[in-house]
Amino acid sequence: MSRFGQDDPTTFRKENFKSKKTGQQTHFAVKVLSDFIVEIGMEIDILEATKDEIANLLQDFYANIRNKSQEYYKKNTLLAIRQSINRYLKENDRFFDIITDPEFTRANDNFTSLLRKTREEGKGTVTHHEAISLEDFRMLYEHPLVFNTSTPQGLLNKTIFETILYFCRRGQENLSQLKVDEFKVDSDQKGQMYVRKLTTELTKSHQGTTHETEGSGGMMYATGTDRCPVKSFVKYLK
Repeated sequence: MSRFGQDDPTTFRKENFKSKKTGQQTHFAVKVLSDFIVEIGMEIDILEATKDEIANLLQDFYANIRNKSQEYYKKNTLLAIRQSINRYLKENDRFFDIITDPEFTRANDNFTSLLRKTREEGKGTVTHHEAISLEDFRMLYEHPLVFNTSTPQGLLNKTIFETILYFCRRGQENLSQLKVDEFKVDSDQKGQMYVRKLTTELTKSHQGTTHETEGSGGMMYATGTDRCPVKSFVKYLK
């Protein structure tokens, strides 16, 4: 039996190291660009076009991109669209960079001007979700059913919530891909139990590092109370 795998090298890169959310972002960005091409009556296939043709297209695209309400997108959305188009091209063997290559300087000058306009329109700031308040925490843990570890659903709710709280950098991103063997229940030198994560998840900020050994990342320590997250985690694993 051969020690080596039999993966198709032409699809291996595309099928691995890309989260579902990244795929959705890429699809969205390419659709926005495709809609723009159709609207201006241009006939161009960005997977076949020359570098200069794509640069000219993006120069026009960045100057005129709007959402369906004909308003500017927010700064983060625009950055994601440009990055997603760049990723899409590379995934399809167009080995150039629309962000850094000099041929795209004029296009990126327009992109910089676009970001400036979004700031003027009040769309340049990042909107963060509000942190969970202490009152909301209290309501969750004191509810008779939501985190009731005596019921299968309550135990599941509590375990998922605390896994996100202690280990997931981006909320529910990649949560469905987590496996039991990515966690370890252990004790420190004082004998206090804790759960630690052995692998990193693939996120927008940590591309290409999935399933690498986690450094001194987050740990979930036992509290010795009825609400102990380690106690419910271990019970869930059983």
